[in-house]
Amino acid sequence: GGGKVLMYQNNTISIIDNSHEWKSRYEADIFLRNDTIYSFGGYGYFNFKNDLLFFDVKTGEWNLDKKFKTLKNRSNSIGFYNKSTNEYFFGLGKNQEGSLQGLYKYNFNQESLKKLGSITEKLDKYIVVSNYNYPLLITKENIFLLNFGNHTIRKYTNPNLIIESIEKITYNKKLDQFLIIKN
Repeated sequence: GGGKVLMYQNNTISIIDNSHEWKSRYEADIFLRNDTIYSFGGYGYFNFKNDLLFFDVKTGEWNLDKKFKTLKNRSNSIGFYNKSTNEYFFGLGKNQEGSLQGLYKYNFNQESLKKLGSITEKLDKYIVVSNYNYPLLITKENIFLLNFGNHTIRKYTNPNLIIESIEKITYNKKLDQFLIIKN
């Protein structure tokens, strides 16, 4: 739902924010940019969001970075921050109209938003693999690798049957392995 920010340090977890639990940023896309936590979109209090927030460690508060007035509000968006180009690539998601197919790029240096295109396949239900090098979407029928750096989407068909019962999947970079949580 958003709001609370915790820090793990010296075997202790502590709250480092001065905000309350909002309950308005469920299914937001969270990413790091230069050691700053960002949050895009989300859902709560009967509304979908289309703004970009960042957490200010000094004040312990969430602040508005950018409101994308030309974008449809959404939750469950996928995203990828490219440190070398200082760009945030994002898209897909859902709102009251249903599934969203557009893919976008926000350039932090130029403060510009550009639509890159759309996925032509309807993706109603998918799982996003956390911590992978690029957004990896898994459906019952396919796996999609979204390489925003190359502006390409790779589609893998006929994934293993284990995919049908997956609740969550994450990637461990250090071990170069996937962790799967099943229903």
